[in-house]
Amino acid sequence: MRNFRSKSGIAVLSGYMVLFLAFAVFAAEPVKPVVPKGSPAAGPPPAPRVPAAGAPVTPGVPIPQGPRIVSFAGPERFVPGETFRLSWQVEPGVAGSPVSMVGIYQGETVVASPLPPTGSHDFRPVSYPVGASSLDYTLKARDASGKVSSRIASVGILSAQHALRQLEIGLQAEPREFRAGMPIELRVTMGSTHWPMSGMEIRVKHGERTVGRLTGYAIRGPVNVAGLRDDGFPGTSGEYIVEIEYMRQVRERRFATYGVPYYSLTPISR
Repeated sequence: MRNFRSKSGIAVLSGYMVLFLAFAVFAAEPVKPVVPKGSPAAGPPPAPRVPAAGAPVTPGVPIPQGPRIVSFAGPERFVPGETFRLSWQVEPGVAGSPVSMVGIYQGETVVASPLPPTGSHDFRPVSYPVGASSLDYTLKARDASGKVSSRIASVGILSAQHALRQLEIGLQAEPREFRAGMPIELRVTMGSTHWPMSGMEIRVKHGERTVGRLTGYAIRGPVNVAGLRDDGFPGTSGEYIVEIEYMRQVRERRFATYGVPYYSLTPISR
């Protein structure tokens, strides 16, 4: 019996010692103060981690995108041998790197490079594949990380004959009524839905008489006026003939002179 009590006392004493040691360890560990999120004491937030290819995407973390081509365009059509302009604007993609290279290609051929991220460039193709109805240009942009974006712009091909046919040709006289020997200011008007058209020759005749000629004329917009002067109107009925030559194609329009002794112009052909 005495032996049993002795063993029980030792066990109780051992339990008290374990509790004492545990309390001493807990009291020795310093208590860390609670720092509110966003306060200067909390330090800078951790940098976002970019997921590797194939890794799951963490919500709220943007994936770096390649260059963003905002625009790349040119005219609807052009006449081979004329100059036209392509314009573009490129920006870094979402969370992407700065744009490091911009170039314009036809197929695999570089036709303009290096280019700025935003700008324009003039082209003057003089030939094209047989049977082609348009020319395709590809804008390629690469950023500093190596990501590439591209966009295609197509420019239709218009023949010189069709370009000349779409002109609205008119002839005006000042004064509107005139007689023999009176100086006449003639204005050739040309309405156009396509431009530029350069290197044109404009000729005005009255019967077999050449009134005047303009060379190297260029159409630059929808309304165009070329001026000539007639100091030798003979005072007879007849026709003023306007001839326009463009890239070896010729179109004419006739205007009759009616009335005695004063004459005026009347269109009689298109």
